[in-house]
Amino acid sequence: MKELGTALGVVAGVGLLQACGSSDGSSATLDVKAKQMLYLPNDMDIDNLDSQSQRSVAGFNELTYEKQRYFIDSKRPEQNILLHLLFNARSDNTEFSKEYFDLWITYQLLNSFVLAMGDELDTVSSARINTHIEMIRTSVEHNESVKSLMLDYFMSDIFWARFRSPEDNGREVFEIYLGDFRDEIVPVVAKILQNYSFNEDQGTLEIDSFNRNAELQNIDGTQLTTPYQLYSYVVNHKQFLPHIYKHIVKSLYGYEANNVIQSMSSKGLTTFREIFIEALTHPSLKKVKRAKYPEEILFPALKALNSHLRRYDIRELANITAQIGSQPLFSKLERSTPDWNSLNTALMSAFNDSRIPKEMWDTGNNYSWGISQNEFLKLYQYTEAPEALLTELHRKIWGTEGVQYDESFITHLNSSGRTGKSLIILAAQIVTMNYSEYNFQ
Repeated sequence: MKELGTALGVVAGVGLLQACGSSDGSSATLDVKAKQMLYLPNDMDIDNLDSQSQRSVAGFNELTYEKQRYFIDSKRPEQNILLHLLFNARSDNTEFSKEYFDLWITYQLLNSFVLAMGDELDTVSSARINTHIEMIRTSVEHNESVKSLMLDYFMSDIFWARFRSPEDNGREVFEIYLGDFRDEIVPVVAKILQNYSFNEDQGTLEIDSFNRNAELQNIDGTQLTTPYQLYSYVVNHKQFLPHIYKHIVKSLYGYEANNVIQSMSSKGLTTFREIFIEALTHPSLKKVKRAKYPEEILFPALKALNSHLRRYDIRELANITAQIGSQPLFSKLERSTPDWNSLNTALMSAFNDSRIPKEMWDTGNNYSWGISQNEFLKLYQYTEAPEALLTELHRKIWGTEGVQYDESFITHLNSSGRTGKSLIILAAQIVTMNYSEYNFQ
C-alpha cells in the first residue's frame, strides 16, 4: 500500500490536498468543508455551532488522553493542543462540545496574524506560549469582545516578545491591525511607546516610569500621549475589526473573501466566536480551494473510525508539519501554507498508512491502538464489494455521497488478496488520503 501511496503522490502532486461547505446563520447544519476545517468527520452531526453543551464528557476520551499525554514533548506546546483537538469531540458522541469549539478557535487564532505567537523567536519560550494559549482560551470561553482581548494583549509582555522595540511594535500594530503602512507614522508611535521595552534576558516587558512621553502626539487628528491611549485608539479604529475579519477569513479560506468580510462588517460581529461561526457557515465556504493542513487530513479519519494512536504519534505528526513547512504556533506572523510536493505527500501517506493498520483489541490496555471494533462491524457489510466499501468510507469521513473511485483502486483491492478486517484497513488507508481527488488522465 505504501508503494501505491508514494506512486500516486508523485503522479498527482498538490491536487490531492485541495479542500469543498452552508447557508448563512449559526443554526445551519454544517457543510462538509466546514467539518473538515473543524477536523471532524462527516458522520458527526452538528446542527448549531452557537449552543453546544458546556462540557461533553462523552466527547473527550479521558483514558486515551491520559495514556498519551506523557509521551508528548513538554517543550512543544503545539503537541499538547493537537492532542486535545484529536481526543475531543469524537464521532461516537452525539454532542458537539463548547470546550472543543473554544479550543479550536484558540488554535486558529494562534496560527493567524491576529494572535500569533512565534516559537521561531528566541524570546518566546514554551512557558510563554502556554500562558498565551490560556489567555486566549479563557477569553474565548467567556465570549469576551475582540477589542477587550486585543487591548489586554497589546499591553502584555507576550505581545512585546513578538515585536520588541517601540519602533517595531508601533509599526506592526498599525500595519497588521489597521492596514496603515505609512512610514511617517512610525516615529510618532515610537515616541508614545518610548518607555516600553522588552528585556530579552528576563523575557519580560519593562516599563520605565521615568521615560514616559509627556508630549501630545497627533495621529490623524487624535491627540495621544500614553501607550494605553495608543492601543485604545487602535482597537477602536474603524478599520480594526474589518482587519481582524480579514486575517481570520484569509487563514481559513486561503484568500480574502470580501463578501464574507463584508457580511461580518454588516452584522457588526464583536466576538471571535461570532466571527468564526460566520466564516464556517457562509455560503462562500463551498468555493474554497486550498491545500489542507495535516490535521485536516488525519483527524477526521481517526475520529470517524474511532481510532487510537500509538505512543509518540502526536510528536511525529508535529514533526511532519515542520517537514512540510507548516508547523503550527511557529511563526510570529501566520502559519505557512503546506508545501505538498511529491516527497511530503508521500511522507504523509506513509504516516497515515502506518497509523490505521489494525483493530484496537483492548481499550483498557496502555499499549493498545488501532480502529475500534464497532467500526469494523459497521463496515463488514461492504467488504463483498470493494467499490461500495470505498464509497461508504468516503461518505463517513469526507461526506461526499456516491463518490466514484478510479478503477485502479478497485483493481488494487480485488487483487490484494485481503478480506474482512484486512480489506477494510487497506480501503481506509486509501480513503484517508482522499485519493479520489486526483485527476487521472
